[in-house]
Amino acid sequence: MAESASDAVAGAAEALSNKLTISLEDDDDVTDLISKAGKLGVEDAAAKDGGAAAAADSAADSAVESEVEVRLADLQADPNSPLYSVKSFDELGLHANLLKGVYEMKFTKPSKIQERALPLLLANPPLNMIGQSQSGTGKTAAFVLTMLSRVDYDVRAPQAICLAPSRELARQIMEVVEQMGKYTPMKAVYAIKDSKIKGTVDAQIVIGTPGTVSDLIRKKQLPMQRVKLFV
Repeated sequence: MAESASDAVAGAAEALSNKLTISLEDDDDVTDLISKAGKLGVEDAAAKDGGAAAAADSAADSAVESEVEVRLADLQADPNSPLYSVKSFDELGLHANLLKGVYEMKFTKPSKIQERALPLLLANPPLNMIGQSQSGTGKTAAFVLTMLSRVDYDVRAPQAICLAPSRELARQIMEVVEQMGKYTPMKAVYAIKDSKIKGTVDAQIVIGTPGTVSDLIRKKQLPMQRVKLFV
């Protein structure tokens, strides 16, 4: 009986690829030992399957990550994609006179906000956009370049209105407009408390504070019929 039980356990151990060795005593419960051996075999197989599944999941995740990175790069290089970005001002298709003003201001290449925002701001058909970036990162240059690119210089009427929360900021924006657009025939005008506007505004670009702009509209001095850009 003991010899027969030993043979049974030896067979179970061999079925586990020789990974299990059991020594029997006369009073051992052979049935219980065989049952435990079987459970160990099932747990070992499950561990193998789990490890293989985890490795497969890891490989799949890596493949997905790589695919996303490649796709994002492709989208940023596609002019028809909303994620399109540029690495130089030459890629924007700007007029030569406007490009000349940009480079004269010592802009060598677009900043982070500019390289992502300008392709969207200059896209056709025009899109609404909200851009957020820290002070000094080039937001003003981005929307000024958009205004100068969008207005029709042959039309003597307001086409772009830029509101600023203070007169000082309005003056700063005007400085950028004048420097960047110095080689274009654009005309820009202040609409702030200190400005003295007589008659109807015929400048293509109007930069002012909310209260003064509202007063000019109410007095019919600021025609809105041709306005196509609001900052």
